[in-house]
Amino acid sequence: MKKVLQVFAVLIAIIVGSNSTKIEKCKAKDSPKIKDLEVNLEDCTGTDGRCILNRGQTYNFEQKFKSPKNVDNLEAVATASVFKQPVQITSADDSNACQNISDMNGKKGCPLKKGKSYVYKKLITIKKDEIWANMNMQFHLKSGNNTITCFGLPIRVQEKKE
Repeated sequence: MKKVLQVFAVLIAIIVGSNSTKIEKCKAKDSPKIKDLEVNLEDCTGTDGRCILNRGQTYNFEQKFKSPKNVDNLEAVATASVFKQPVQITSADDSNACQNISDMNGKKGCPLKKGKSYVYKKLITIKKDEIWANMNMQFHLKSGNNTITCFGLPIRVQEKKE
């Protein structure tokens, strides 16, 4: 019976761990190692490996990370390249990311301490005027000119299918 419970626990851990969204290395020169990030974007599905996001729909977004340095303030910035032109993805921007961050004990806000683990959570509503295209989004948590976290995520913004 103990063996069965151990196998069951391992299977649950694999299933829970597989809920992470597949992310790519960030192109920013000063980006921290991607192995230190865990990203979850609700309903991130697509047959071509892209997250399909519908205009007008709201998604739960969560990012767990270890802070690479002491930080007093944070902002979230999302950009993409569409037809080789940089485009701001304003739906995911957050000028005061400190209000959406907490440590692993649930204490909200900044400052962040180097080496401690944090989770950034935000509801993201894809705006009706967001560009409708396949793109590779780059998501950054920044403090001034310093990149705290960064990852790439292939997405497709589309009209909601009824």
